Amino acid sequence: MSSRKEGVEEKTKGFLDIPKQNFPSNIVCLATAEWEGTHFSYHHATEEFARRGFRVVYVSPPVDLARSLKALFKKRTAKPLMKWLKRINIFKKPKKLEKNFLIAPGLPLLLGFGFWGIVDYLNRKLVFWSLKRLVQKLNMDEYILYTDMCPLTKIKDELCKLLVYECGDDFSILTSIPKRRLRLKDLERRMLKQVDLFFVTSRSLFSEKSKISPHGFYLPLSIDFNRFNRHRENRDLEKSLQGLGGPLIGLLSGMSNLKIDWDTLYYAAFHRPDYKFILAGRVDGKAPEALANLKNVFFLGPQKEEDISTLLQGFDVGLIPFNRNFFGDHAFPTKMPEYLFFGMSVVSTDIPNLREYEDIIEIARDKEEFAKKIDKCLTENHDKRSWEKRKRVAKRFSKEQRAEEILEKMKNIWELKFPDTQNKIGVSKP
Repeated sequence: MSSRKEGVEEKTKGFLDIPKQNFPSNIVCLATAEWEGTHFSYHHATEEFARRGFRVVYVSPPVDLARSLKALFKKRTAKPLMKWLKRINIFKKPKKLEKNFLIAPGLPLLLGFGFWGIVDYLNRKLVFWSLKRLVQKLNMDEYILYTDMCPLTKIKDELCKLLVYECGDDFSILTSIPKRRLRLKDLERRMLKQVDLFFVTSRSLFSEKSKISPHGFYLPLSIDFNRFNRHRENRDLEKSLQGLGGPLIGLLSGMSNLKIDWDTLYYAAFHRPDYKFILAGRVDGKAPEALANLKNVFFLGPQKEEDISTLLQGFDVGLIPFNRNFFGDHAFPTKMPEYLFFGMSVVSTDIPNLREYEDIIEIARDKEEFAKKIDKCLTENHDKRSWEKRKRVAKRFSKEQRAEEILEKMKNIWELKFPDTQNKIGVSKP
């Protein structure tokens, strides 16, 4: 276990040499997830932009008035509506997280995007009006708009010099309403045709989006490996894991019927009774009773941030038992680079976006092969060279490296869009 304890020191790979003229030094990020909580690739990107000298404003997720009113009538309390009013940025100033990093409250929406055309139109007007007020309030003369919200389309604001879209998911799968699903696809299609630049974290999704616009790039998600070094080991958890005995076969992930191939997990656990299967993470709904009743299967529930490093160091093999459905076919599991960061062997179901890593992880085409791949991981590839190779692959997913690539692409687009400017973005060498 101790051999996997080594981490990556937090350091800045390179700083952006922000031009004194013409190129925006402000970045506004319109996000679909709060800053507090789990961080995704666009959290990492905005954080790194600030570290490189940009002034960053992170705008919290939009607030839906319709949902607030629904909760008002259902709960018979004014709190949801008051929360909606307080979240509108015109009534509340952004709070300063760091010297050049501000967090602004969520923008107002009448209803979620994708229901009706007129509502989508009014939503965009509200978002752009609120965004303009925010920019004015912060005295920005120009800025880059960086967002993972697909339904915005091109913002008509002369102060917005670049519109950059971070595409990590297919938004249409978030609704079960067929007409809304089609509208969301259409809204994203229109946005892709108007953005200056977009990034896609999944090769399969990129193959679809690149048919709509030539301004996109495949760029895998990022991981904040530094967080593994911020906490002390949990000795009690470590002893508990060691006390289970036998090889520890682990899964650290949110679990649901959509996401997890329960049959494959059950088959492996049932036919390998000497292995201990550790399933850590929140379960949406209920796990199959047959799996939960196996004596060598342990559901640990949601994990604290400070315990994740200890938990991962305890695993002998990391699992990615994703379903082969629409979700799995477009997913890029964050668990893969996290497992590799600790030098761990990895067994995955046949997820299309992981096939290019088949030389570093084990991919199983069926449940019988999945169990055999676990056996293989326990008996092979435990030498120092294999361990170091896995860690090298993991480092490709660092948030620092991904931010450098995004900034480089911004530089190229800026030079194409404004060829007459004498100022250019330059990324210094480490």
